[in-house]
Amino acid sequence: AMVHAMTACWAGWRPKEVQAFGEALGREAIAPRVYATTRDLLRGLHARGLKVAVVSGSPRLLVEAAVRGLGLPFDALVV
Repeated sequence: AMVHAMTACWAGWRPKEVQAFGEALGREAIAPRVYATTRDLLRGLHARGLKVAVVSGSPRLLVEAAVRGLGLPFDALVV
């Protein structure tokens, strides 16, 4: 049921539209809620060679764009 609902949410959207929405979502809705110390921590872990992964149940295209909108590094994406 959940997969069907998620598919219906994005029906008719072009990939570029989903990406633009995801980037805006990352910048405007998610980024303001991320603690500054969390950003520093993730960047520091990444700089030290540790892998940073994002885990989500949302569509890959959307999550990748949202993470790019946050400006945080990530090495793996699990959707």
